Amino acid sequence: MENKRSADPAFLKKAVMAVIAHIEQEHFSGNELAEQLCLSREQTHRKIKQLTSLSTGKFIRNIRILKAYVYLIQHNCSIAEVSYKVGFDDPSYFNKCFREEIGLSPGEVKRIGSTAPLATTGILSFYQLREVNEVLRLHGINLVVPKEEILDPPRKKWRMAGSVFSVSVLIALFLLFYQKKESPKKINIGTNNRIAVLPFTNQTGDPLLNGIGDIASSWISNQLAELKSVKTVPYFTVKRYQSYIGVLPGDPENRPTFSDLVAAGYFVTGDYYLKNEQVYFNARFVDAATNESVYDLPLMHGNKDSVMDVIEHLRLKIAGLLTNLEEVKLGKRNPPNYEAYDAYLKGLHEMGIGLYTEESRSYLEKAATLEPDFVMPRIFLSWFYRDQRRDSLLQQIRKIASITRYEKMVYDQSDNLYNNNFKESFRITLQSLDEYPQDYYFNMFAGHHAKSMFKPWLALKLLDRLHDPLNSEMGMVWHYYKVWNYVESLVMLGKYHDAERYLLSIPLENFSPAIPKLLINLHVRLGKTQKEIESLIDDIGRKNMKYLTGKFALDEQKSYAEFYCAAAYEFSLVGNSEATHYFALKAAKLFTGFPDRSGYQYDLVDALYLSGDFRKTRTYLKNELGKNRNNDDLLIYLAQTAAAMGNEKTALNIFSKYDSLQLIYWRRHEFRYQKDYLEARIYALLGKNDRAIALLKKAVGMGQLFHYHDFGRDIFLKSLFEYPAFRKIIKPAEQ
Repeated sequence: MENKRSADPAFLKKAVMAVIAHIEQEHFSGNELAEQLCLSREQTHRKIKQLTSLSTGKFIRNIRILKAYVYLIQHNCSIAEVSYKVGFDDPSYFNKCFREEIGLSPGEVKRIGSTAPLATTGILSFYQLREVNEVLRLHGINLVVPKEEILDPPRKKWRMAGSVFSVSVLIALFLLFYQKKESPKKINIGTNNRIAVLPFTNQTGDPLLNGIGDIASSWISNQLAELKSVKTVPYFTVKRYQSYIGVLPGDPENRPTFSDLVAAGYFVTGDYYLKNEQVYFNARFVDAATNESVYDLPLMHGNKDSVMDVIEHLRLKIAGLLTNLEEVKLGKRNPPNYEAYDAYLKGLHEMGIGLYTEESRSYLEKAATLEPDFVMPRIFLSWFYRDQRRDSLLQQIRKIASITRYEKMVYDQSDNLYNNNFKESFRITLQSLDEYPQDYYFNMFAGHHAKSMFKPWLALKLLDRLHDPLNSEMGMVWHYYKVWNYVESLVMLGKYHDAERYLLSIPLENFSPAIPKLLINLHVRLGKTQKEIESLIDDIGRKNMKYLTGKFALDEQKSYAEFYCAAAYEFSLVGNSEATHYFALKAAKLFTGFPDRSGYQYDLVDALYLSGDFRKTRTYLKNELGKNRNNDDLLIYLAQTAAAMGNEKTALNIFSKYDSLQLIYWRRHEFRYQKDYLEARIYALLGKNDRAIALLKKAVGMGQLFHYHDFGRDIFLKSLFEYPAFRKIIKPAEQ
């Protein structure tokens, strides 16, 4: 958080000063604050969220509560007077808000007359933010909490204040001994109320311990779901929608609340701190509709080196509130060690940002190595492997006895996907949504499957459930599965203007390198000229490239080369050979000029092929194959190039190498293609259209799904585009 705050300290100070200046005005809200800062409400909310992790409303309320605290302990004011002085015209509502933040009523704090109750509250962390603290102290809000008090749980201590010594001793004994024997309160969550376990807030001051909060969320939610009477929100979904925490019902911008997005009736939330190498957990059960605490769990702690045991103990306590003791005992599990779990969540985060990065694979491999029975890192690690290595990994997962119900669903869906059982994978995905209706993972895959199976109406319906992020933390997972599939589904239905409007509605901070390519695709289909597309690419460069390169560590020249290649591809599809050659040559020139072509080998082949210079394409492919004769991707491309040149014998001879195979990898894709589909390209390029269409029908019957979004975007099949038999194959399913 420090890095984010230091990026804009002036903004945070100005925001605090604006609230202080209007603190007595009850109606001073996010809209008025935005006006004072000369920003839109959305910009104000986003910046405050980034700098403090609070919503705008919570930011304003925290300052009101801190000012109230000063009045209570330093001035002789009644509770009602304090309420009015800090902008609450309803003392009972002030009492409620104060208790939610401090854990005690205003009257109790007034009697105590000390800052000690602030010790373990979340509001103390807000007060201690450097820029916030500087401004508040300048305006008389000076609250110093003694260090020895900071780590003491406040509620147990301050409920004894004002009592005689003998009563204090009795209460202390009660808290120490009776609480351990007392049966926990039971919470009836009903049959349809799902529980979301939010990442716990790190109050230790040590950023290296940030992972504890996410681990607690992941482990507790995953294991609670094993109880027969309990339904939870998977951790992956909680993290995808975490930016919505703080959006309140009746939001003026019509945004859904976090509870609405994840279909949760209750939250488990809390924080953790350190004292003498012991990790302490404060946790509470919260009604998601009212945000009121239903039950405060007893403080739990344990050695920092055995934090996973403390988290499991906390999970058992929560389970005890929801079900019977026998089921809780049966649910006792041994969690993975902290290092393995931390590595898994880091790998998952890296995947969310960039899909298949080396860093994410490294983290997942570390987690799998450290914990042989840790299921989820192995499932996500399978995204990175092929063939025997992937099969071996899947066999390992099958043997893990402790696999949970949710993990088994993810595994079955993935296993069928890898084995090209796409229809079965789709069925499992839709079935999983019955149990986890708002789950981000299954919704994104369901949308992807539906689009790939020529069901764009269903894809749009499913993808509409995946709400767009409020910040830029969603990364490539959101862009790849939501944005690409959503736009391609609209394009499949000929809704080009709708697709364009959707792309242009995405804020710049949520842009990725995918969006410029999709815009190029749409503008070509909308009839834009070569000059207009070149202007679009220049415009993207002027307005967005600096932002994109800073965010994604892109090479600007390589990005331009990719954009030119994308333009050539799109013009080729619509039959504009002049524009195709123009952009292909520009792309090839840039790609050829790079000293290091690794990662751009296939892009250069595309550029050469699209330029129409098949001889040069063939020469380049043969040179590359000389370095690696077993590169099937390049060999298949060579066969296609030979077919494009009319060399039937050469093309079919090259492709005969794959006669014994049914599935073939193509273009480094993680899933294999039907051989019939790739062979159909050869015959289409040779002008043998009937044979090509017969092979395509066979490929579809065998389950060919993974290609561009339909065969109608395949440049190697262009000769088939106007054939009625071909149009029938790619016709979208009815709504």
